[in-house]
Formats: sequence, structure tokens, C-alpha cells
Amino acid sequence: MTAHIAHDDPAAKRTSITFLNWAHAIDHFVLLIYPTVVIGLEVVYGRPYAELMALGTASYFAFGIFALPAGWLGDHWSRRHMIAIFFFGCGLSLAAAAAAPNLIMFAVALFALGVFAAIYHPVGTAMLIEASNARGRTLAFNGVCGNVGAALAAAISAALASWFGWRGAFVACGVPPLVVMLLVALFVRESPIWLQAKKGIEASGGDTTKVPLNELFRGGNARKVSFAALIAFLGMYGYWAVMTWIPSYLATIGFNPKEIPLWTFYILLGAIIGYLTHGAFSDRFGRRTAFSLFFLGAAGASIAFGLLPVYLSRTQGVVVAKTSILLIGPLLSFSTGYFSGYGAYYAELFPTRIRALASGFSFNIGRIGTAIGPGLTGLLAATFGVGGALATASLAFVTCALMIFALPETIGKTLED
Repeated sequence: MTAHIAHDDPAAKRTSITFLNWAHAIDHFVLLIYPTVVIGLEVVYGRPYAELMALGTASYFAFGIFALPAGWLGDHWSRRHMIAIFFFGCGLSLAAAAAAPNLIMFAVALFALGVFAAIYHPVGTAMLIEASNARGRTLAFNGVCGNVGAALAAAISAALASWFGWRGAFVACGVPPLVVMLLVALFVRESPIWLQAKKGIEASGGDTTKVPLNELFRGGNARKVSFAALIAFLGMYGYWAVMTWIPSYLATIGFNPKEIPLWTFYILLGAIIGYLTHGAFSDRFGRRTAFSLFFLGAAGASIAFGLLPVYLSRTQGVVVAKTSILLIGPLLSFSTGYFSGYGAYYAELFPTRIRALASGFSFNIGRIGTAIGPGLTGLLAATFGVGGALATASLAFVTCALMIFALPETIGKTLED
């Protein structure tokens, strides 16, 4: 029982942060297994890439919608238990996907994966913020962990699929979350800040399970929730509209299918520097300035990445086009460093009583953009080509760069009770 009791000590906080970093890596990893494995499913089921990618829409939709109840449970039941359920559910859903007898059941398993993966951001980010003394840097490194998970998903799932088939890849990828779940149950403690807030409510005669949803839209919270949700929606739409189509885009340029997973991995490595840079920059110059500059960078990079390699492939050949990808690709993923800022900024906007619920709602409304992005890119690709469709994401990024200034600056802010 002692491992479960919350203590406001540095060792307990470091342990929580370590496991939450693992959680973020796994969260991105499990969601990006399918966009890589789906390339092999084209042959198995004889369906085009765009049609098979649509199966993943249910997963991304659940990823956004179920963040709201996950955040509520994290605020009013248990942060720690919800993180354990996150790991368990992700592992179980991947096993179910591996065992699916047909595409319908496969889509159901992906939907379940989205439901459990939705837990991390509202609950895990709130725990991380409450355990950290340097929020910008902590969230930046946590963002790096998420991006490493995304980058490894392409390389590892492709390798596993080539060795054991696509079903074996899902089974193998489902083992680590189940193992980490057991470690969380043994070593991770409840957030002291959350427990203190809960005890304060109970001592005043309140009920911690009865925080009305309309509290999110009362007073100053309404403006913050609305703008934060829109910025998350457009930022995530742009990210997923581009990143999930990178393997298919490289194929249209002329890359060998066997090279694509490694090139995708290489492109995504740029985000590691981007996440760390954004965290340090936002701690020094402000959350809004950092967001705006990175959103503008993402707009320019998505245009260059989507249009220049296609042009060079047609006029100069595949070798020259590859050289442009070598240079532009990491810059594109570097610009997605804005993702590392969402957690710290959104948590700072709201008090502890509704932190996971409000920040989770605002951030994960954006997951609807996650669901729309890949499908809309497919529709736009029919008219503008894949590269042209990727470039249209720049409109979302520019809008975000302007809207961020509708929210208050929070750098140096003490977390509210």
C-alpha cells in the first residue's frame, strides 16, 4: 500500500514523470502503427491506400471524443488509475486488432484503441504539470518522448510486419503497454496537488464527482476553452493531415517502398530538436510568441515539403527530389515542436478543480481535427495531388498563429487551486 500513497517528495515526482514520458511515447506509437502497416494491407485485401486509411478514422475520432470523459474521471476519480487503464486498454486493443477476422472487426478494434489512447493527454498532462517544477522544459521533453514514439512506430512496426506479418506486428506492439501498466500499478502515486484539491472540496462539504460541465463555459473559462479548442483543432488537423500521409507521399515521388519506413523515421527525428527548442523558447520569451513562430514555420514548411519535391521529381529526377526531402523533411517535423507547448500552456490556463477536464476538453476537441485531417487530405489529393493536399494544411497553421494571441500569456504563472 505504501507505493500507492502520495508523498510530495522529489523521488515520487521523478518516478511519475518517467512513467508519464513512457505513456506519451506509447500513446503516439500505438496510433501510428496502422498508417505504416496499412501499406502491406493493400496487398492482403486488394484495397487502395486511401480507402484502408479511412478505417483508422474511427480511432482518431474516438481519440478526440473520449478525452472528455477521461478528463472528468481523472479529475474526480483517480489520475493514477486512469493512466493504468490507458496502458492496459492500448495493449488489449492492439491484441484485438491482431485477432480481427475481417475489416469491420478490425475497425472496431482501432476504435477501442482510440478510446483508451484518449486517456493520456487530459490525465497524463495534468499529472505531469502537477509534478513538475519547470513546466516548459518538462513538457518539451515529454513532447520529445511522444515524437520518438511516433518516429519509432514507422520503423519498428514495418520491421515487425516484415518478420511476423501485420498481425504479429500488432501483437508484439501490444506487449510493452501491458508490461508498463503493471509497473504503474506498483510505483506511480497520486498527484499531491490533486489530492490536496480534492480534500479541500470534501472538507468544505462539496462533492468531487459533481463538477458540472457548464463550469467550463462560465466566466473567464468560456473564452479560454473556446479559443484553446479551436487552436488545438486546427493545429492537430494540420499535423495529422500532413504526417499520416508521408509514407504515401514518398511513394508518389518515386521512393522504393522498402526505403519509406526509414525515410519516415528520419523525417520525424527533426521534431526532437523542435520540441526541445519550443520548450526552452516558451519558458524564456512566452507561450504565445513560441506558438505563433512555430505555427508560421509549420505553414512554410508544409508548403515547401508538399510542392518542391514533386516539382523536382518531375523536372530533375528522383535523386534531386530525395535531396530536397533530406533537407526539408526534418524542418517540417521541427516546426511541429508547437505540440510540446500545448500541455504546459493549457494546464496553466485552468484551476486544479477542472484542470484535466478543461485542458483535456480544449486539447482533445482538437482530436476531431486528427480524425478529419487524413481523410480530407485524401479527398484533396484527388484534385491537387498528394503534395498539393499537404500544402493546404498551411492555412490551418497560419490561422493558429494569429488566434493564439486571443488567449492570455501564462509564463511564470503559479498553478491555481
